[in-house]
Amino acid sequence: METEEKIRKEFAQRGIKLSAVDESEVMDSNVITPGTPFMHRLSTALQYYIHKKINEDPGWRKINVVLSDSNVPGEGEHKVVDFIRRQRGLEGWNPNTRHVLYGLDADLIMLALATHEPYFYILREVVVQTKASSMQADVQMHLFQMNQEENKKKSQRELLLEISRIDRKPYQMVHISTLREYLILDMGNTAVKPSFKVDPERLIDDFILLCFFCGNDFLPHMPTLEIREGALNLLISVYQHTMPKIGHLSKGEHINMKRMEVFVERVSMCEQAIFQKRNFLQQRQKSRQRQQLEADRRRQLDQQARARASAEAASAAKAAERESNRSAADLLRDRLLKKGGGEGSKGDSSPAAGEKEEGACKEATKEEEENFKKQLSETVKKSGDKLKEILFAPDKIRLGEDGWKDRYYAEKFHVSTTAAIDKLKSEVVQNYVEGLCWVMKYYYQGCPSWSWYFRYHYAPFASDLRGLDKLDIQFDLDKPFKPLDQLMAVLPPASSHCMPPAYKELMTSSDSPIADFYPETFPVDPNGKRYSWMHIALLPFIDEKRLLASIRPLESTLNAEETRRNSLLSTVMVIHKSHPLAWSLLELEAKTEKKACAIQAEKNNCISGTAVIPDGAVGLCPKVIRSCWDVFPDVQRNSALGFSYQFPAEQVHIPRPLKGTEMPAKVLRDGDTPMAPEIWHETRGHGGGRGGHGGRGGYGGGGRGRGWQGHHGGGSGHFAQQEILQHNAHGMIYGNGGGGR
Repeated sequence: METEEKIRKEFAQRGIKLSAVDESEVMDSNVITPGTPFMHRLSTALQYYIHKKINEDPGWRKINVVLSDSNVPGEGEHKVVDFIRRQRGLEGWNPNTRHVLYGLDADLIMLALATHEPYFYILREVVVQTKASSMQADVQMHLFQMNQEENKKKSQRELLLEISRIDRKPYQMVHISTLREYLILDMGNTAVKPSFKVDPERLIDDFILLCFFCGNDFLPHMPTLEIREGALNLLISVYQHTMPKIGHLSKGEHINMKRMEVFVERVSMCEQAIFQKRNFLQQRQKSRQRQQLEADRRRQLDQQARARASAEAASAAKAAERESNRSAADLLRDRLLKKGGGEGSKGDSSPAAGEKEEGACKEATKEEEENFKKQLSETVKKSGDKLKEILFAPDKIRLGEDGWKDRYYAEKFHVSTTAAIDKLKSEVVQNYVEGLCWVMKYYYQGCPSWSWYFRYHYAPFASDLRGLDKLDIQFDLDKPFKPLDQLMAVLPPASSHCMPPAYKELMTSSDSPIADFYPETFPVDPNGKRYSWMHIALLPFIDEKRLLASIRPLESTLNAEETRRNSLLSTVMVIHKSHPLAWSLLELEAKTEKKACAIQAEKNNCISGTAVIPDGAVGLCPKVIRSCWDVFPDVQRNSALGFSYQFPAEQVHIPRPLKGTEMPAKVLRDGDTPMAPEIWHETRGHGGGRGGHGGRGGYGGGGRGRGWQGHHGGGSGHFAQQEILQHNAHGMIYGNGGGGR
């Protein structure tokens, strides 16, 4: 904000009045978090849209639409795969179901792999690094700001035609089956032939585990492993050498600790070489930067000398001109005096040329507004580049030099004695390995604990992971936070506008009993990274007991809407009244003693579960669905049925294709095995990525207090559609919305 204010003042001094700062909530991306008014409105809008489409679009009449909004705990994409896991293997489930999941997050690919469903696709936007079209922005702004009365006069077709003029983004489809082929070829391309039969499905599980070592939403990466230094290449290379001797590292969610320790020990042998190369590159970069700074200094001195000489020449010329004009001025003054002009006559008191009077700024043109945005963006980007500070800051740890490990723990964890360092290392290793197990269970079986979190800002070294089979690792399931509790745990005070008044006071008042949870300033550790967005914010970890003790008394101050926003609700399913399931639900609604029934998969597009009829006067099929905005009409004579939907009971996930699966035709040949990449620390340069022989297929592209609490729960609409894919009779489409809890 300070940067923006400074640039705005510069434009004002030049006489340019920019448009006012947008103070709306859309300027704060933190509103995309469960419990905020924005997410409540989004959920209401999604329900309206679903009912509208089922009523008006014939293509929606035979499908089941499942809406799991931000009041249902769980990350959106994890709710999707939880649905799939619970359906797999049940009577009536089609093992050849096609799944299409929309989203750009890389973890969607990991989750898809973990299901071991071969017919899985990720629909992604193609990310193109080009400037956004100004026409597109203009059209979007026009559509949002059009007069509502004018919109009412237009037909839906006319409005849709206007929307269709917006530039469409290109999409790509990731075929998980092709990725599975690549991974099986690559991971199975071992240095020697194993003495046992390699399980292709366990190769997939092992790949997912290796990726978690490089860092994820719940664990920091180990100092040894930097993804930009080809850490994954190193891990796969070590795996190819160790797997034939020790076997697979995992089976589904279960990690073999003895084998993993052998694997990590082999990785740790590279630590010294990795750190030494980092130091070498940093010193080389520092030397080049010094040379550049010296060249810049000399160039600046030359420019100053030339400017000074030019100014002196101009000053001499002006002095000579003033001297020659002085005699003429004296003559003119004498003549005026003779005519009676007094010396006390006042000259013109108007402002000097070029001075801007108060309020004289002109409205900024569109081009000037664009220039302002460009200058602001470039300034923010430049201020986030901390290369010089990183290069010339004192390196207190000196990784790769004798004693680097003790210096690391002393500097990062603030312990100094040998005994304290040893004790700390064992605690960090315990917590880190717990994290690996937690994440594997989370991806394969669902959340194993709502209260677990990694308690440190930094990870241990690979060489510290010893005695893993002796660790006692267990999880207590616990319960998820309520939405407002979670907001208090993850939002900064600057986003307190999302909170009810009493909660906001707790976040912003200096007298708050938990004021220490929301510091105005806090240390940031660059940790050797060039850009500020990569730095580590050393925020205090939230004390759950203190937080909840302060919040609970405030729940009585909430109004009806805030109370609903703070509730944990259930998933909703919506179908058309012509759906095979509809009649039995209407019969159930007519009964008074029973309001829930098991859903038979054969009547419900191969989907099992439990339907619960809603209480109250609204019922299954209200006559009218009210619109959220004046611009959209109410849905009259509603034909959509909405009810609470409960997933089937959790079952043990089978980490392989189910019996009866017709595996996709293979795309790759043996010659498509990816070439072994250069390992970063073994090369003189910066290293490269994994290459290939031109295979015919390919693939595209927490919270502070309770660890993952910053991610659980998410606004997500799950769209399950039958007969959606060309070559399959049964498919499902999942839309993953924002606002993960």
